[in-house]
Amino acid sequence: MDMKKMRFFLLICMQLLGHLLFSSELDCYLLPLEHPISDKLQQLFNDPSRIENLDYWLERGFIVENFDESCREWSILVLSHPQIPDYVFKKNYNSSDPQIELQNYRARIEGASLIAKYIRLMHCKHLAVPQKWLYCLPSLEGSIDRSVLICEKFNLIPGGYWGGPNKELYASMNREVMQELVRALYDLCGCDAWPQNLPFMENGCIAFIDTEHVGLSYGDFFRLLPFINPLLTDEAMKIWDDLCQTRTPWFLCQPSKEVDLER
Repeated sequence: MDMKKMRFFLLICMQLLGHLLFSSELDCYLLPLEHPISDKLQQLFNDPSRIENLDYWLERGFIVENFDESCREWSILVLSHPQIPDYVFKKNYNSSDPQIELQNYRARIEGASLIAKYIRLMHCKHLAVPQKWLYCLPSLEGSIDRSVLICEKFNLIPGGYWGGPNKELYASMNREVMQELVRALYDLCGCDAWPQNLPFMENGCIAFIDTEHVGLSYGDFFRLLPFINPLLTDEAMKIWDDLCQTRTPWFLCQPSKEVDLER
């Protein structure tokens, strides 16, 4: 076996070992080994020691979706790859502590799982959340050293909130969409709800793309209210007040942050 094949074989073995060592704690977060993109990921991430180097990603054909002159100062990078078109990758670029990075990714996965559960149980027609997984890169010693967050890629309206049509879509939001959104913000106890974190999709749904703050920002509704269709703000406020007076938020009634990757 030549050195190139040997190195690839060892990398696969380390991936398997990483899954075995941490299965009890992280199994429900991990991208399954049998997932269709697993083989491609093993080829792309063939040098875990360089995963913190942005040039490593660029050399392998990744594209930084949120790139600008201040990109290297951002806390997280959003990347895509032409050979894996249905997914995006998020990486805490400035994280010096792998455990803090891992905790952040877990929070994002837990939040996405809770939102997905809520959307499913409440039969929401106008809300969506991408599925998210953890992809761990073991060190040569066999312990998980660094990780990457993998997210299902949605067809979002381009341009962000401030530079694209999302602003107009919020300002012209119809009643049914508004009602679902207000109830979700109440029931989820917030989710860092700014329009840029809740963009419209090409199919007309609103996507919850920033999911690590679920349950941690109860007053989000009041931040979002000024952006909603001005013809509906009074009704939105009444829905919010009625919810506050009549029932406990759904999030507070959940027994635990159950992670369900089998949607």
